[in-house]
Amino acid sequence: MGYSASLAINAGADAIELHDYGGYLLDQFQSKQWNNRTDEYGGSLENRMRFTLQCIKTIQDNVPQGFPVIVKFTPDQRV
Repeated sequence: MGYSASLAINAGADAIELHDYGGYLLDQFQSKQWNNRTDEYGGSLENRMRFTLQCIKTIQDNVPQGFPVIVKFTPDQRV
């Protein structure tokens, strides 16, 4: 994911956007409805957010400081 972000920058991208809604992988990790894991990626909201936050960190580690990283998500009241 970080390498892909660096490729996007080299191609002239103005920002990196993660799609975290509508059943995409990151959304599945965050949703109680889909995430039935019992490890460090399931259970509490903090754990369910872990994968998304790791993805953001990986991208930030591979782009210039201050480069926009956008996360598009649909808030769910059933957190």
